Amino acid sequence: MFLWGSAKAQNFLYNPNFEIIGDSLPAGHGHWFSCDGVYNLNGEHFLPYGTPDYYHYYKLDNYFDTILLTWLWQKVKWVPNYGPAVVVPKKDSAMMGFGTYGDFAPSYREYIQMPLLYPLVPGTQYRISLWLTNGQSNISYQHSTDGIGFLFSTDSLHQDTSYTLDKIPQAEIQGEVWEVGWKQYHLSFVADSAYNYVTIGNFYTDAQTSITKQSNMGVLNASYYFIDDIGIYPDSAIALNALPQHSICLGDSVELLAFNDTIFKWAEASNPTQIISYTNSVVVKPLVNTSYFVYGSDDTLSVQVKVYEKPVAYMGGDTALCSGFSFYFEPSTDSGTYSYRWDNGLTTKGKQFQTAGLHWVDITRLGCTVRHYKQVYEVICGYAMCIEDSLLLTGVPNETLGWAKTSAPAVILSSDQNYKVSPQSTTSYFLYTSIDTFTIVVTVLEKPSVSLMQDTVICSGDSFWTKAWVDNAEVIRWSTGDSSLSLQIDTGGVYVFAAWKNGCPAIDSIQVFELPCSYTICDGDALDLIGYSMHGSWAHYNKPDSVLEVGQMYSIVPMQTTQYYYYSDLDTHLIDVNVLPSPVVNIGQDTILCYGDEFWIELSNTLGTIRWNNQYENNSYLVTAPGIYWADVTLDGCTSRDSIKVDGEDCSTRLEMPNVFTPNGDGSNDFFMPFILENVVNFELLIYNRWGGLVYEGASLEGWDGKFNGEPVADGVYFWIANYSGLDNQNKVLKGDVTLVR
Repeated sequence: MFLWGSAKAQNFLYNPNFEIIGDSLPAGHGHWFSCDGVYNLNGEHFLPYGTPDYYHYYKLDNYFDTILLTWLWQKVKWVPNYGPAVVVPKKDSAMMGFGTYGDFAPSYREYIQMPLLYPLVPGTQYRISLWLTNGQSNISYQHSTDGIGFLFSTDSLHQDTSYTLDKIPQAEIQGEVWEVGWKQYHLSFVADSAYNYVTIGNFYTDAQTSITKQSNMGVLNASYYFIDDIGIYPDSAIALNALPQHSICLGDSVELLAFNDTIFKWAEASNPTQIISYTNSVVVKPLVNTSYFVYGSDDTLSVQVKVYEKPVAYMGGDTALCSGFSFYFEPSTDSGTYSYRWDNGLTTKGKQFQTAGLHWVDITRLGCTVRHYKQVYEVICGYAMCIEDSLLLTGVPNETLGWAKTSAPAVILSSDQNYKVSPQSTTSYFLYTSIDTFTIVVTVLEKPSVSLMQDTVICSGDSFWTKAWVDNAEVIRWSTGDSSLSLQIDTGGVYVFAAWKNGCPAIDSIQVFELPCSYTICDGDALDLIGYSMHGSWAHYNKPDSVLEVGQMYSIVPMQTTQYYYYSDLDTHLIDVNVLPSPVVNIGQDTILCYGDEFWIELSNTLGTIRWNNQYENNSYLVTAPGIYWADVTLDGCTSRDSIKVDGEDCSTRLEMPNVFTPNGDGSNDFFMPFILENVVNFELLIYNRWGGLVYEGASLEGWDGKFNGEPVADGVYFWIANYSGLDNQNKVLKGDVTLVR
């Protein structure tokens, strides 16, 4: 009996360990399509769609090739340290991942759908085994959920974006799952229909799902599981079964499987007594169509393996094409019926080759496919270069045999892959390779001729016109941006002139040295005369043959207007030095300021601009306190300064006279004079008798001796007037009377 099913040893899943890769390794998250036999319900692989992930020890990563100027792919290690968690596949090199909850979308779910190898038998009990883990050191997902189940269906299911299917699975893990390491789960159910697909995931809404936060390390409020090594088996009560027929390509092997028994023996039908395996499986590699027997406890089944020859095609050897050209190519096959699929998607037998590279075509016959390759190199067959330049001719890697001029084809100039040439006229070369002989044409383009005047010198502030001599140019330009032949130059520097013809440039330049030819300084100042050459020399104008200094700079302190010669390889220059007199400024002698007083310093007859120490610019300055005061006077750029020191002093005056004196010659109180005299500068004393007669007038501080015209005056009362001034030069008057007693 033959049943399409699977049981004790036969897994109903084609790729239960996810080891079979599709067209290529995964290149990132969401690349479920890289795993053969695994599907996503919405067909997408990016957010906001719910997309499971395929993990392999290696993945494809792209990088930009700076030589080829294109993006290329390379294989890099991905797991166990792929990012969100540290996970090693439970079995072999691959695993899948799916999300059962995420707060970034309502009832966000990811599902894994896999077709069954055979339809399930209604009424039959099936066992399910699987391994799950959340991974170690999870830094992305921190929640666990329940509701992880298996939903069997007759047709492929569809999911809208990322929302839950909201269906009830036939088999479900009870309770929440949170496992740092791998854990195996076992489920069972009885099929009620001939199901063809199984879908794995959480089929309940968020409101129906139990969700628990398990870790504080994660950054997402979500749950995520890794799954590996899934098995779906029928119950062992069914009789011996095996898939009755297999097809393979010549040179391939196939695993023959039997199940639902405790005894298994395999033998070729042509030699039925020679047992080749005592297990439920055997790997065979027949070269022709072959039948095999599997013996069970009670039954014997026949299994046939059909062998088809792989398609054979001749692609020829490596080839090359000239840049910009193409050629048509068809692989050579026999008269059988073949299908073709080229690397660019074409399904025709032939293809127009327009670019260099490794091209391939998959050739299929009777289900057997062989990929054939054709390496195409690019040869640059036409070059253009400017005369007097050199050029590197590029050959074919590992194929170049030699280079020769077409005018002397037997003279091999080089056997290197690349050949450097410097032809002075258009020349053709042969490139000999094992593929073909190529004619390389090097077109030599003319340059224009350009000439400028010799290097020269310009005095600062001057200018001159220069002109370029050009022959046969299409485009001209100075380094200043000017596009005429003549250029006015007013500063030193390097001026470059370029002309083009056929895209080939010709360049000349002129060095213009800028020289200060005139200086103006103030008398007493030092001056550095600056030249432009370390080999220059200096001489005074009245002794031109007596060199004073050799070098680019000469330091002087001229006392009057004069001239110097500067000699260099380019020219002889006369340098003018104009010496200006410094202005005269005098703000007076040092003086004393009485406390509380003030006075003005006047500069009314001074020429030039006056600036005082307080930065004021006027002809006078009010001094109100002791200190040092200065004024700068600038005339024709020359500045002179004078200063004055003002000391402070208490200038208050005090004068007191006695009210009685006794001029009797006893040496005591014989003179009428001030008995207190402080800070008095000028003093005058006038004395009158009681009739108003002036009896004394004098400026002596020794006072009055009581005599008038040499004779003693009578005792009595006399009136006096003292005129005096203090340090502040203020005139004052003091009056009183005095009693004379002898």
